[in-house]
Amino acid sequence: MRSTRSRIFMSILLAVLLAGIVLPAAASAAESESAAPCAVTYIVQRGDTLSRIARSHGVTVAALKELNHLANVNRIYAGQRLCIAASTSPTQPGVWYTVKRGDTLSALARAYGVTTAAIADANQLANRNRILVGQRLWIPAPGTSGRWHMVKRGETLSALARQYHSSVDWIVFANHLADPNRIRTGQKLYIPTRN
Repeated sequence: MRSTRSRIFMSILLAVLLAGIVLPAAASAAESESAAPCAVTYIVQRGDTLSRIARSHGVTVAALKELNHLANVNRIYAGQRLCIAASTSPTQPGVWYTVKRGDTLSALARAYGVTTAAIADANQLANRNRILVGQRLWIPAPGTSGRWHMVKRGETLSALARQYHSSVDWIVFANHLADPNRIRTGQKLYIPTRN
């Protein structure tokens, strides 16, 4: 009877030990297989919203919520790190970049394969030698440029896209527009164009 109890106890102990080793390993393998690649780690700034961050990186709020295991999309805080998966949208004619310590306009231009003039023009920089840590810069894609346009009464994004040989998607993305049907007279828009 004692040997039967000992065998049962040893069997249970072995099962518990194996479960403690095998299950966490399987769970971590499943997590790494299902996790989307983190293309960018974004640090939330004061006043940011998840929808604005999603728009500026060309991803959806749902994708950010899932990738970062957020319980509530309305609860993010300054300093929080968010993983942003690579966008698959082919309509993005550039990227938003947050300036880090030591960055220079010429180094960014070299890194992204564009000219300093293209970055300065896209961001209306008065002084090309002065960019600030935390400043967000629009880096136009190589082979694209752009110009600023002041919206006049009755203009639409589709009309502006035709006028400047651009696309509505490009204009929406470059200007973080929540609703492409709502632009207002006097609004200043950056219009990305192909060279």
